[in-house]
Amino acid sequence: MIDKSEERQKLGFLEILAKSQIELLDVIEELVERNLFLEIAEYEESEEIHEDEETEEELVSSDIFDDDNVPVYLPSKEYREYHTVDKPSLKEHLVMGLHLLEDLDETDLAIGEYIIYNLDDRGFLTIPLENIAKRFNVDTEKVGKVLIAIQEELDPPGIAARNAMESLLIQLRRLGVKDDLPYLLVERYLPMIGSDTAFLARLLNRPEEEVKTACALLHKLTAFPAKAWQESEPLSVLPDLIIDKLDDRFEVYLNEAMIPKIRYFKEYETLIYKNELTKEEQKLLETMKQEAFEFLRNLDRRRNLLIEIGNFLVERVHQFLCGEADLTPVMIEEAAPTLGVPISTILYALRGKYVQTPRGIFPLSRFFTRRKKHVKSG
Repeated sequence: MIDKSEERQKLGFLEILAKSQIELLDVIEELVERNLFLEIAEYEESEEIHEDEETEEELVSSDIFDDDNVPVYLPSKEYREYHTVDKPSLKEHLVMGLHLLEDLDETDLAIGEYIIYNLDDRGFLTIPLENIAKRFNVDTEKVGKVLIAIQEELDPPGIAARNAMESLLIQLRRLGVKDDLPYLLVERYLPMIGSDTAFLARLLNRPEEEVKTACALLHKLTAFPAKAWQESEPLSVLPDLIIDKLDDRFEVYLNEAMIPKIRYFKEYETLIYKNELTKEEQKLLETMKQEAFEFLRNLDRRRNLLIEIGNFLVERVHQFLCGEADLTPVMIEEAAPTLGVPISTILYALRGKYVQTPRGIFPLSRFFTRRKKHVKSG
């Protein structure tokens, strides 16, 4: 029987692990706003920057408690300088993203790379799925599964569509658009979008204002997804992980410039047992209390795992970090046993994060790859 509490806690950890520090700040602010047991606290003069330690397998690790035995999360060292980094080519970007997708086997990854490297200048796939299936000696359903994963998970939205219509439909789905009108306009009246909205309204028997709103939404999308990537500005990033070289050794730490000190508000515990509260209100407070403990613990687990990944890289790509060799990415399948976590957990940890090294700033995912089958050119 599945332990629902443990499963909820696991999912919560993976969701937090996947966040960059900027995204995590939004989560913290939202949670502090609605959870009575969490507060953003001021630093004491005597408090020093948190030093990373091993996480104990308890509800909250021992190094999270302050001198008053109250759970608290102290951010690590701060580094507030943003950096502009060169964008990888669109196909390099897509391949890195492909290797972070879950539930793809070695053949899927090979098919995915083949699809990506055969996209045209618009970002469209023009090769029939049957041809790809024949090349890899698989059925078209397997190729279709990989194609859908690329379309639904990778950016820019609409990439790997077969044409402009499919690209726009994918973008609408990924935006979560529920209204049927934009879909109808794309599927049946695409050449007319942007023309006379009054005529379109009469043709569709819909109010003109609704048609104008739908057309305005479609004008914000791009029919050619590769163009959106090519025209986008250089990336401005705040590194999440920092690997510094100090004399003949490396130091690894998590950059948490955006993360505040978060304290468990113990004073509210007495409210749980107040007689004037209903059972539902007491249950709600108990749930908030548990959520607060889990959140602090998961923040600590996130920090420790990212630090472990940084130390792992110091060992495995040491020559690259020292400037003595080019980068050879590490197989995630080899990293998982060393780090003591599943491959899927590492994939969550790599999402959207950058690492500052003596060689420059890179997506953390660039240091890892997935094992795949090599397929001979036909």
